[in-house]
Amino acid sequence: MKHKESIEEKINRALVSLDDIVHPDPPEFFYGRLKNRMEARNTSYAHYPWRIALAYSSVLLVILINSFTLFKSYSSIETSETAVEWLVEEYSYTTSIYDLTEE
Repeated sequence: MKHKESIEEKINRALVSLDDIVHPDPPEFFYGRLKNRMEARNTSYAHYPWRIALAYSSVLLVILINSFTLFKSYSSIETSETAVEWLVEEYSYTTSIYDLTEE
């Protein structure tokens, strides 16, 4: 029991010693300087709205160039296939593996 009372006594002394602590005051004009810093940070992006527009337009340009390239490559594949079909029809090219082995 005596041990429990000594622990409570130590806790009470620690709590009383915390009551005597003086809270530090901020330096003069602290809140004004803090407010100015926060406003400066918020307005830094407002000075350069063209950066956001440039980023979006660059991404859009890359997407457009890629889609144009893909469209052209698929159309050239179709053109080459039709050219081969035209050549086969024009020259009546019908060769099989059996025709090549006969001699």
